[in-house]
Amino acid sequence: MAKKRDPQNEAPAPAGAAPVPDAALAPAAPLDALPAFIRKHEDAAARRGEERGEQIVVVAISHPDAGEARTVFAGRDGGIRMSRGAPGAVYSDGSKHASA
Repeated sequence: MAKKRDPQNEAPAPAGAAPVPDAALAPAAPLDALPAFIRKHEDAAARRGEERGEQIVVVAISHPDAGEARTVFAGRDGGIRMSRGAPGAVYSDGSKHASA
């Protein structure tokens, strides 16, 4: 079941722009449940760190199923800032990822 759009999390549309239907905002592939989404990004960040010879961890996650209030999730390697919104993650090297 699709989540309702939250206008507070969206940038205002340019003047004269046609409204975007909810179906156009849905991800192309089915979205993982929040715990699996976090785990995939933690694994991807660890692989990225191994490739570069450094430790890289997830520092922020955005997901439609995250709580209303900003919270911190106790991740595998440290706290992960959580926010509700379009699915994505930020790693400690500053890189941003829409999916794992």
